[in-house]
Amino acid sequence: MSDLFINSMTSVVSALVGALFGYRGAIKGSILQIQQSQQKEKEEREERQKNMVRSIFHLLSFEIEQNFSHLSFTSLMKILESEGRVDYLLNTKGKMKFEEYNSIKYEMMKQMDDEYVMRTITTYHFFYTLNKCDNILNLTESEYALIKYKWTEIFKDICEYRGININDDRHLFEVLMNDRGNV
Repeated sequence: MSDLFINSMTSVVSALVGALFGYRGAIKGSILQIQQSQQKEKEEREERQKNMVRSIFHLLSFEIEQNFSHLSFTSLMKILESEGRVDYLLNTKGKMKFEEYNSIKYEMMKQMDDEYVMRTITTYHFFYTLNKCDNILNLTESEYALIKYKWTEIFKDICEYRGININDDRHLFEVLMNDRGNV
């Protein structure tokens, strides 16, 4: 009877140890599977984000280029080279387009990183400012500062988008002078 008892106890202990290790193995396997699933979801989310950024960039870049084409080379050079304000007619009132931006701006704010969103918002704020004004002298100081800053930044972005490398502001002016604003 004692052999039977020892064998029974050994079987019970072995079964418990096996069950315990099996349970731990199943838990670790489940955790590993969950982590892999989360990593895959994260990678898919990042890929969707990249595709969305690319799509939004292409949609808006065409509209930004169209709006930029309404800005004259002469105006640009006078504004960028002047220390103070220049009495200059902009000839942009009512010419700027906002359809693409207005159709995707809320989705863009939900889906994209803050830096890109803020840069896009300030770019369109620039266009809204130009769309409502016909003379630079009618702008407030902050509107004038925004226009001077964004005009250069947008031109640099368009050059970059088209593969023209701008090293510094002096090079920017050389590109402007050679291309007469048709970048």
